Amino acid sequence: RYRFLFAGLQSRYSCWEVWILVRKVMILTSNVFLIQANDFIRALVYLLILCVAHLSHDVCAPYTTQQLNRLEGLSITICLMVVFCGAFSLTGAGGTEGAAILFYIVIGVNLWFLLTWMLKLTSSYRKVLHSRYPCLHRRIKCLLSQPDPEISPRQELNEEV
Repeated sequence: RYRFLFAGLQSRYSCWEVWILVRKVMILTSNVFLIQANDFIRALVYLLILCVAHLSHDVCAPYTTQQLNRLEGLSITICLMVVFCGAFSLTGAGGTEGAAILFYIVIGVNLWFLLTWMLKLTSSYRKVLHSRYPCLHRRIKCLLSQPDPEISPRQELNEEV
């Protein structure tokens, strides 16, 4: 019934999703209990939690494929970069120009991760389509590789000359 929670995980790490939930609860709890603390202190606590999460992920490599392990590691790295940029901007060093640069760094790394994720997702879907429905995969491939039916071969030759 709850197979979706541990799909893609190695059998010995079937409870890895619980560790991810604990990590998220720790970040939320630290935000609630450190409400009186300085924002910079909270950012440091977030960085500590994310560093432990990154280290545990690198040591365990809980997913069945290297592609999933890399993608999860990349997502934690992006979170670390975002929190670091936020903590650095809280110091006020660099003025408005520094804050603008940090803002563009945050936007850039998030867009890069989104693009990477989309490329990996389409690659995975192509592999699944190929393995489960090889006939459909061949038909789509043939459709995509066919020349434009509105252009005759004679027109193509005339355009090349």
